[in-house]
Amino acid sequence: MVVAIAAVVVVAVSNAGTVTSMTGTIKWYDSLKGYGFIKGNDNKDYFVHRSSAKGQFYSMEAGQDVEFGIKDSDKGPLAVDVELR
Repeated sequence: MVVAIAAVVVVAVSNAGTVTSMTGTIKWYDSLKGYGFIKGNDNKDYFVHRSSAKGQFYSMEAGQDVEFGIKDSDKGPLAVDVELR
């Protein structure tokens, strides 16, 4: 019975991690702290962390156009796989 409950939890976690593609602009970013927000083309703000940068793109600056994925987290939508456009 414990195994069946664990299997259900794993399915729920994998479904909650769905990634959606989006474009937007860096709203603000603190390079010392390594996080900021992206204003998506849907006019919503998405939290972004330095570890979400893809490839050689490590530093983000306000006004840069980016493409990113959106992943649901327990604290709200999170920008992932962030790339310059």
